[in-house]
Amino acid sequence: ATRHLLDKEAPGLVIAMISSSLQVTPMAMLSRSVCGIRKSTLIINLPGSVKASQECLRCILPALHHALDLLSGDSAAVTATHSALASTGQHKCSHHHKSSAGSHDHWSRGDFHKVALRARKSPYPMIPVEEATEIIVKHSAVLPSVNLPLNKALGHVIAEDVKATQPLPPFRASIKDGYAVIGEYVVGRGCCILLCECFTHIQLLMVLG
Repeated sequence: ATRHLLDKEAPGLVIAMISSSLQVTPMAMLSRSVCGIRKSTLIINLPGSVKASQECLRCILPALHHALDLLSGDSAAVTATHSALASTGQHKCSHHHKSSAGSHDHWSRGDFHKVALRARKSPYPMIPVEEATEIIVKHSAVLPSVNLPLNKALGHVIAEDVKATQPLPPFRASIKDGYAVIGEYVVGRGCCILLCECFTHIQLLMVLG
């Protein structure tokens, strides 16, 4: 029932609670818990038993303050949390990359698990999408066209329009098509007429609206 009330689900909270509970009992895999957001409210479904609910709440409690800061739009608190995470145990490479916004440190390729330590602000200036597209097109080389048999053309793009030498289909298209027409059937009421024409007969279905 909770899922129908949510604007967005928060599956990470559910995964965390189930993972924690599985360390206690294999029955946790039967959980159907749902967590999510409705407007600015965080909704969390806890298990029915006192013991299980305490265990699950204890598991997600470290992240709840940050979640509420995000929901309330407290940017100062969010930035402080991110800064605290970035200052604990981050391995930095010895090189520095120069950019228009100054230098920034890259962390080792082996630190992919430290997602929370990634840069929260881009060191590069923001530019409009149109300008970015223009830069990409300007530096993209136009490949020459090649002639390939059809069975070798997978992954290629047609360089010229292909036109059939004969009209397709070679018969009236209405024989194969279906039509939906919306119109008035009775004053004040609408209807939808579904017409299906085939070789041997015509089927007419009228649905009063």
